[in-house]
Amino acid sequence: MNAVMGLAWVEFALYRSKRFRTVPEELDMQFPAWRRLDAKNWNRFLMYPGAMTLLIPRFIYVLMCVFTVAVYCRALLICHDMEKPITGMRKFLIRLMFWVVIRSMALFSFFCWVSHDYYDVDDPRVDYSKYLGPAWKEELK
Repeated sequence: MNAVMGLAWVEFALYRSKRFRTVPEELDMQFPAWRRLDAKNWNRFLMYPGAMTLLIPRFIYVLMCVFTVAVYCRALLICHDMEKPITGMRKFLIRLMFWVVIRSMALFSFFCWVSHDYYDVDDPRVDYSKYLGPAWKEELK
């Protein structure tokens, strides 16, 4: 049942996305920033193994995560005035819950690990002058 439903979902998604995969070239030339360069490489036969084995369990897991976040946040925000910022233990617990849920979703649904690096503004590796102008560091101070 999992395999049949997974194949049906993939076929339905590919049917619904046909207009994104077969875009006229003159339309892409008019809107170059929004063209999909990878759509021509989508191959339904490469999608079948994942659809037949993992699509539905991953979908159910993501739905459970979303439901857990909704219930947990609703419970933590009981009697909280939404006009005021969330502080204290509530803020800590909500941040902890999102930390756990996002990393577990990434690990069990997308097979990756979420990480990040912190950079100091004075770090020589950090240079946003191309985007923010030459005096961007002085404007921060």
